[in-house]
Amino acid sequence: MNLNIHVRESGVRKLATAVAMLLSLSAMAQASYSPPPNWSPMTMLNITYDAATQKLDVVDEAVLLGGTYPVLAIDTYADPAITSGATSYGRINNSATAYGSFDPAQPWSILNGTAFSRRLGWNPSGSIATVIPSTYGAFASIWIERITASAGLESYNAVGKWGVNSAGTLDSNNVPIIDAAANGYAGIFGTAGSSTKWHWDYLMDHNVYAVSAAYITVPSQLFTATYRVYVGDSQGNEILNADGSSASSLETWTWQGPVPEPATIGLLLAGVFGLRRKR
Repeated sequence: MNLNIHVRESGVRKLATAVAMLLSLSAMAQASYSPPPNWSPMTMLNITYDAATQKLDVVDEAVLLGGTYPVLAIDTYADPAITSGATSYGRINNSATAYGSFDPAQPWSILNGTAFSRRLGWNPSGSIATVIPSTYGAFASIWIERITASAGLESYNAVGKWGVNSAGTLDSNNVPIIDAAANGYAGIFGTAGSSTKWHWDYLMDHNVYAVSAAYITVPSQLFTATYRVYVGDSQGNEILNADGSSASSLETWTWQGPVPEPATIGLLLAGVFGLRRKR
C-alpha cells in the first residue's frame, strides 16, 4: 500500500513538473511575440475643404514625401535604437528581412505572413468637422471609397497608437488593452468582404495596409490604391453641391514592398501564406 502511495505521489510530482515546464515554455513563447505595429513613423495627409471652390482636397503623398514611397514593413520587433513613447516598444523596422510573429489570440495576428504599414494617415485640417455638416446638412460627413487597388493589398481599421483603442493604453504585461468598440483590425475598403466605402471619423487615422507574402514577387514591388474622398449622407450616398457639382477628390497612395533575403523568400513559398489562410 505504501509503495502504491509513493508511486502515485511520484506521478503527481512529475505531472506538476511537466505542467510547470509547459507554462514556462508558453510564457517564453508569448514573450517572443511581436508587438502590434504602432503609428510611427507617420506621414499625415491633410484633408481640407475649400468653401470658395466647394472642393475637398488631400495633400498629395508624392509631394509630401518628395517622390519617395513608405516601405511596407515586414517586422515589428522593437528596434533598440528607436523608441516610441514611454513603452519599450520600438518603431517599425522597415529594413528588416525577417517576418514578425504575432500572438494568434490577438486581432493583429491577421498580419502574420504579411508586409504592412501604418505610415500613411488621413488627417483633419482646420474646422472641416464642423464645416461639412454646416454646409451640406446635419447628417453630412466625409466618406472615403476605394476605387482601385493592387492585387493582394488589404486594409484594416486601426484606432489609436496600437490600432485597437484611442487611448493607446497597455496592460501590466505591456500588451495593448483592446476596446471592442474601436473595431480594431476589422477589414475596410473591401478587405474581408467589407464595403469599399469607409466612413471617416474626422480623426487622425493611420489604418493598417498589408500585403501577403504570396503577392510580393519582385524586390521593391509597388502597390497602389486609388481613393475617392467625398461628402456623403449617413448611408454613404454622395451629396452634391447646390449647382450639381461634386466636392470629391481622387487620390492615389503608393507603397513599396520590401526586399526579402533569399532564405526568407524560400520560407514564405514553403507555406507561410497557406498557414495564414487556414486560420
